[in-house]
Amino acid sequence: MHFGNGFNGKTSIAVWRSRKYEKAFCGEFAFQCKFDSADDLHKSSVRRAEDFYKALQLDAHDWVSLGTTKTALVYQIGQPAHAAQSE
Repeated sequence: MHFGNGFNGKTSIAVWRSRKYEKAFCGEFAFQCKFDSADDLHKSSVRRAEDFYKALQLDAHDWVSLGTTKTALVYQIGQPAHAAQSE
C-alpha cells in the first residue's frame, strides 16, 4: 500500500477455516505501516491511510462481526455467547 510521501505499508489476507465443517468462518485483512517518528509523516499521507481504513470498514460492514474478535472465533478464547450460538 502506498499512501504517498514514502509512507508505505504491507498487507496480508487470511481465511480461517473450520476443519470440522470444512468451511471458511473468519476472514482477515490487515495492513501495517512502519515509521521511525511521527514527525517524519506528512499529514496528507496519514489522512489517506485513515480514509482508507474508514472506507474499508464502511464498505465491508456486512462482513464485520461486532462484539467478537478473530482470537475468540478461531481459538474460542473469551468467545461471546452470541458468537458461540451462530454455529
